[in-house]
Amino acid sequence: MSSKRTIESLSDSDDQDSPTKKRVRPFSSEQSSSLANEFKQALNNESVSKKLTQSDTGDIASKMMRKMGYKEGTGLGRHSQGIVAPIEESNQLGRKGLGFGDKNFAKRVDYWDESSDPVTHIETPLWLENLEKETPSLKVLKAWKVVGSKKRTLHDEYQFCSQSTLQKVLECKSIFDNLEDKEMRNARSRANPFERIGAQFFQNRAALKMANIDAVFDFIFTDPHRSDGSSKVEQDEPLYFCDVCAGPGGFSEYVLWRKKWKTKGFGFTLKAENDFKLEEFLAGSPELFEPHYGTNGPNGDGDVTKTKNLKEFQKFIVDQTNHAGVHFMMADGGFSVEGNENIQEILSKQLYLCQFLCALSVLRLGGNFVCKLFDLFTPFSVGLVYLMYLCFERICIHKPVTSRPANSERYIICEGAKDSKNLICDYLFDINETLNKTFRNETCSYDVETIVPISVLKNDEEFYKYIFNSNEAIGITQCLNLTKIQAFATNRNLRDSRQGQLVEDCLQYWKLPNQKRLIYADKKQLDQLKDRNEKFRTKVVPPEPDFKKTLDKLDNELRSSKLQWDLSSFAKAHIKELTKSSINENFKKSSIYDYKCALTCGTLVLLIGCGRNVVYELELNSPINLNSERTKQWKKLENFNIELPKDTLLLAEKVVEYRGFEKGQQKFNAIHIIDALFIQGEMMLIDNNKIENFEERHSRLKIFVKAIQKKSRVDLNTIRLKDLFNIDDIESTIVENLVAKSGKYNSKSKQAIHIPLYFASEFYVYPTGVYFLKSIQSPWSIVKSKSTGNKYYYRADKNQSTYSVPNDPWLFASPKSFYENGLVWIWNEDEVNDPLDSFDAQNEILTKDYFIDFLRNFVGN
Repeated sequence: MSSKRTIESLSDSDDQDSPTKKRVRPFSSEQSSSLANEFKQALNNESVSKKLTQSDTGDIASKMMRKMGYKEGTGLGRHSQGIVAPIEESNQLGRKGLGFGDKNFAKRVDYWDESSDPVTHIETPLWLENLEKETPSLKVLKAWKVVGSKKRTLHDEYQFCSQSTLQKVLECKSIFDNLEDKEMRNARSRANPFERIGAQFFQNRAALKMANIDAVFDFIFTDPHRSDGSSKVEQDEPLYFCDVCAGPGGFSEYVLWRKKWKTKGFGFTLKAENDFKLEEFLAGSPELFEPHYGTNGPNGDGDVTKTKNLKEFQKFIVDQTNHAGVHFMMADGGFSVEGNENIQEILSKQLYLCQFLCALSVLRLGGNFVCKLFDLFTPFSVGLVYLMYLCFERICIHKPVTSRPANSERYIICEGAKDSKNLICDYLFDINETLNKTFRNETCSYDVETIVPISVLKNDEEFYKYIFNSNEAIGITQCLNLTKIQAFATNRNLRDSRQGQLVEDCLQYWKLPNQKRLIYADKKQLDQLKDRNEKFRTKVVPPEPDFKKTLDKLDNELRSSKLQWDLSSFAKAHIKELTKSSINENFKKSSIYDYKCALTCGTLVLLIGCGRNVVYELELNSPINLNSERTKQWKKLENFNIELPKDTLLLAEKVVEYRGFEKGQQKFNAIHIIDALFIQGEMMLIDNNKIENFEERHSRLKIFVKAIQKKSRVDLNTIRLKDLFNIDDIESTIVENLVAKSGKYNSKSKQAIHIPLYFASEFYVYPTGVYFLKSIQSPWSIVKSKSTGNKYYYRADKNQSTYSVPNDPWLFASPKSFYENGLVWIWNEDEVNDPLDSFDAQNEILTKDYFIDFLRNFVGN
């Protein structure tokens, strides 16, 4: 029985129950055993085995097969139904059933000639210059719009490319219709020479695309300059940018990494699964990025095709950038077109338009724009590009190496927004209103066909030639690489050998470090994920920032710096109170011009930012801080909700601000920054191996404060920068601007002052004194010339004077130094509600009149 089962198992199709088939009597167990013993004896015979040849072995096997009834050239099995040819190696693709065939992948390719697709990491963009093209009036522009039948095919759109190129592109895309997505991605990853660049230390590949584009175009986005070489970013503002249709935010993460705290980003994208993933901004600081979603701000839907959303976002940006607009805008919109890849351009027409429209509405004059596009075959798409051509000094259609060469993706880069953008913006708003009624309405049979007459597009020979050549070049490259993927899909052993070297070359060219994204997880999370792959583990949410590590890191940097002091010594320092008896003594040792002044109206603290809203405070030793419960220990900031970048250390005041008066009075907690020791890990105290001037640090802090403001976030407290003023300006800047205010939080009328000091504002504070912060260190001092009235630097021990800044690394005081040598004039309150003229039985309180008289005498002498 055992021999019978062995023979029958050679064929799965044997039908033993068929009455029409003649049965062959099987060998008995004795016969089978005899044959086996005979074969074994022949092989074990030493004299025979030494002389045994391949043909001899074959004869023995053939003899055995013939005895079992086998006939040469037939199949095995009782009915000779077994296969005759050997089993071939499987070339099955994906999970298709055995035997499934696809003629596009039937022939295996064993070799790919890399010389047929030469690559380099060096890219040379081809610009199209706008030679003062005249922009038509809005009336003429609106007459350009043509509405016709809705169209859903591309096969006849060859007015801006050759017919053969269009057909090849559409045919090559269709090759992969029956190939599983997994197999397609696998072949693509092996075929693309730039695939291994990946995302590096960013959250996704989009960040590397922006880094690629930025570098190729000479950093016109992160470091924009005018033709004369001057920066387009003003001295007291951050680099403003918008990121539209760009969730989860790879573009923004790159810019925030590149520019650190000197930039402020605004986001506008669909919510839910398409939203920005700020928790994954590990390379850049999400504290410097403010998402907005159009109507209702943070509570909007972020739909860029809605006119109300676009208008609201435009208003928001104008308000946040002092009515100037952003320096550049990025757009990376796209959506799934599975099954409709060949008409992706048509399906994306409104997305194209609304991204362009958003850019024109938020960019400042001279601003730059980059936006992802796909095919550019239809008159509608080409018309959009032409309108951008009219709005900018120059444009470029470019496919960066980080854009996979087998897809239709490309980018339009626009440099130098012009005045004409406002006119074109109005026209695009009009077109979008029509599209919302036609394109988005599935029951509507008509749509916007053209927005610029084809005759206008073709008559501009330079523009027409540029678009035609661009479509040809990208189309030919796309077809070549689709053919390459087709070849790689037939042979899983093929891989482009240049991938490794290109990673190093590109990162160096783009000025990026060769680093991988860190895995953030605690031990418990790692244990849970130890069997998961690396890609999954990189998505673990980081644990809450470690304050102790942040504190130790910043403290160690201070100790090892040229300053050679630590935070504990700063915390022990004590600022002195200015009294009648001490005023002459203090200002005899140094000039009043050595000091910078700031109003005090709250509790003086050091703040450490650990990322997002994790902030710790240390209350300092000051006569202003009357809190008897001061712990002298770091603790988490309470009753204030602010967000600071990781590794930020500030000297600030916790303040209560007011608005309104009487029963309508409101109060708000706020943080007023005085100075910075670190911002996002960058030490602010040393510049070119010298202690930086306090006023210079203060100017840089203006940029930082503008960058971290998030006015759409009503849950966050306001952060302001303390206004500085000179001692001899106290009377005109402070005293003369004090006004009596009372309200439900202050029943008695108290002296208040509106903030900021130099701008009209509805907010005010009740000041409690003035800080005098010594910014010049002894033996240097600043004095005023009696003859000219000009100020100059004077060194008494060497009788040395100069109008220019002395080349002395210790000229300017560090925060610890100006705090230790600083003074505070405390304003005491009384029933008269005048904190400057309180009754003083001991004749020690420094009143307003006494101080003003002192200043007048000092300045006069």
